[in-house]
Amino acid sequence: ELKAMGVAKLPLLLLVIGNQVKQIIIPALENIIINFVSKYQNTKVCPTKAEIENLKRQRNNIVSKLNKISKTLNVITITLTGVSTFLAILEATIKGIDLAKIAAKIAALVSPPLAATLPSTLNTLDQAKTQILIDDKGQSRLVKISAIIEGAALVSAIIGGYILTAVNLLNSIDFVLKECDPTITTSKSTSDIQSDNQSDNSLISISKETQDIAD
Repeated sequence: ELKAMGVAKLPLLLLVIGNQVKQIIIPALENIIINFVSKYQNTKVCPTKAEIENLKRQRNNIVSKLNKISKTLNVITITLTGVSTFLAILEATIKGIDLAKIAAKIAALVSPPLAATLPSTLNTLDQAKTQILIDDKGQSRLVKISAIIEGAALVSAIIGGYILTAVNLLNSIDFVLKECDPTITTSKSTSDIQSDNQSDNSLISISKETQDIAD
């Protein structure tokens, strides 16, 4: 019950995280596309060296933020997977109780002592099943948990679309940066960029978590 109450907050949390991608990251990337990438594609004239340095900083900040968001999404997904497993265990337990009732009835047919205790056995099993299915407020536990998981899955799919858009925009920006400055590489982590001096010519790589969500 506590697990279900906690998980109920996950779809809303996912939505808040997704809105960061939609309302902050994508507009920032689109601004770079409009001001620099589109101009390069139309004229083949590269930004100035100072503009390229500024673009790299903006781009690295955006990728760093996007990678952090993806890491958070990954943790939530693991949590939802655990709850999904919990739901499967509940469903298996219910099936087990139903099988136990059938077994008790069969045993009562062949054993008079067991026949005498059958009503009590069936009542105990029915009570156990009711406690699994219904909470203290008379609401279905399974319906509640299933609805939460389905809602989170829908929100996750929408966020995946946002991240895919962001990754595609980043790929366009990276292409222009490397075309205009072939010495630029994409092999640095966030910590590496922060620890190096300002003349470093590396870009923060899009994390595997981010790319997996986009894929």
